[in-house]
Amino acid sequence: MGVKVKSNDGKARPDGDRIRELRMSLGLRRTEFGAKIGYSHQQVVRIEDGLTPVSDEVCRLLCREYGVSEGWLAREQGTDELHLEEDSRRRRKRLRKVYEESGLTQREFGKYTHTATSMLNDVISGRKQMTIRYAQKIEETLGIGADWLLFGDEGENPAMKRTFFRIVI
Repeated sequence: MGVKVKSNDGKARPDGDRIRELRMSLGLRRTEFGAKIGYSHQQVVRIEDGLTPVSDEVCRLLCREYGVSEGWLAREQGTDELHLEEDSRRRRKRLRKVYEESGLTQREFGKYTHTATSMLNDVISGRKQMTIRYAQKIEETLGIGADWLLFGDEGENPAMKRTFFRIVI
């Protein structure tokens, strides 16, 4: 477990372990994680390994792209799961909406999206986190944007209505 790191201005900074924890909780590879904030795989490795300190810029980018607070990143706020619970709840809500509006059974949904039948139930129930790979499989087969499933607003996905009229099992 990492420790609080203070910058020159006395402000707490996240450590590499916390950044790794965030990345892994999202189910992202270093390349995918870094791309969202304009960093390379190697830059993410250096940050996670503690070789490069986490700058204010990186903190701002992580907060904006992944919906976490600076307090959570710096281990100053709440439990380690605080940010993940709300994000996970929103992802489950979006996935449930896609599943229910598809009119498919759980087995058909798994077959159509080329995923394990139990995965849908595990993600919706909260036993497992929705990974980027799972969201991408849904995007590839149903046309529902992976970004919307993972990070989108709670409004309607524009592709949703048109997608379900063309599903044929």
